[in-house]
Amino acid sequence: MSLRGGLFVSKGQPGVLDRIRVEGTTRDQFVRIPDFGMPGRSAVFRPDRVRIEEADGSLLMQRETPRASFGGHVETTSWDPLHLTYFSGCTTWDSLTTPFFMAGPGFQTEELEPWQERGEIWRRLFVWFPGTIAAHASQQTFYFGNDGLQRRVDYCAEGAGGVEVANYCMEHKTFSGITLPTRRRVMRRDVKNNAAPTPILVDVSIADAAFW
Repeated sequence: MSLRGGLFVSKGQPGVLDRIRVEGTTRDQFVRIPDFGMPGRSAVFRPDRVRIEEADGSLLMQRETPRASFGGHVETTSWDPLHLTYFSGCTTWDSLTTPFFMAGPGFQTEELEPWQERGEIWRRLFVWFPGTIAAHASQQTFYFGNDGLQRRVDYCAEGAGGVEVANYCMEHKTFSGITLPTRRRVMRRDVKNNAAPTPILVDVSIADAAFW
C-alpha cells in the first residue's frame, strides 16, 4: 500500500510511506511496517507504544503514550519518525478493519439522519471510540451506501492540528472474502459538511491484501 498527500509534506515526512508493506492483527491494534525509511528497519505500532527497530530487532527509538506527543500541535508542526509511526499505524489498521472493529467492547453507536451525495442516499453512523482504541478522533461519523459498503468517514484529525476532514472510501475490492475500499482520499470539510476537492491531505492506496 501507499500513503501520500500534502499532510506528509507539511509534517516534513514526504515519501517515507510511498510504497510500504504492512503486517498486523485485526482483533488487537498491532501494526508492523518493515523497511520503514530504509531497508531492514521496522516501525511497530501499538496504542500505548510505538517503536522503531533495527534489522536484528534491537531498539532504535521508542515512545510510550504516543498520543500525548501530539499535544499542542498545529497543522504545520513537524513530525519525527515516531509521530509518523503512530499516524501510519492508526491509518493502516483502520483502513483494513473498518467497520468490523465497531463490534468490539466499549464502542457506542447512534444512527443519524441520512445524507445525500453523488446521487446516492448514504446512511450515517456516529461512533464513540473507547479510550483503549488508538484512532484519529474519539468521535467519528461513518457513511454507508445501500450496498452496505463504506463511502466516507468524517472526523476532527486531532493528531494533525484539529483539521475537520472528510475521508472518502472508493474502489472496493474483495480480498480473502473481505471487501474493503482500496482507495481513500482525505480532504478538508467545511461547516456545511461539504468536502473541498483540493488539496488532498492524505491519499491511501491498497494494492493487495490478505486475511487469515
